[in-house]
Amino acid sequence: MARKFLSQPDEELYNFLHNHIYYCEEFKDWYWKKRPTRETYIDDVVGYKAESGYIYVRVLGKLYTLHRLIWFMHNMTWPVDCIDHIDGRRDNNCIDNLRDVTRAENNANRVADHNNSNGHRGVTFVKKNKTNPWQVRIVHKNSVVISEKFSSYELAVEAAQKVYESLGLRYE
Repeated sequence: MARKFLSQPDEELYNFLHNHIYYCEEFKDWYWKKRPTRETYIDDVVGYKAESGYIYVRVLGKLYTLHRLIWFMHNMTWPVDCIDHIDGRRDNNCIDNLRDVTRAENNANRVADHNNSNGHRGVTFVKKNKTNPWQVRIVHKNSVVISEKFSSYELAVEAAQKVYESLGLRYE
């Protein structure tokens, strides 16, 4: 890869990352190859996992999310907006699992919320509607893509899956 021009702080960070961390394909994780501090040892896993599921690491006195550092390390530029974990796992920081996306694209690629009782994004149960109680409503880029009611849960899920696939988005 051709080297891009980096500011002095970014050049220092870029060199530090390349000299101090490596990715282990076997264990699918990032490790220290040099000790950055007295408390950290060679072959320790880089960073710590927060409640949010993201991995944080302190480098050169500043706290970063590991996925942004990995993006920077491989692309020699900071992401424009958000870094999306393609598989939805916030702790999977393999470069093949990361992509630079807009906030809207990142939100569209979310997994179902933890309080979603049926497990499918865009599918809800409407108690008042006796004949077609399952509703599918999907909004993409501020436009309603589908807003239909279905007689069965299975038909609603199938419709939602087709819409998400047609948009090129993950559906779980």
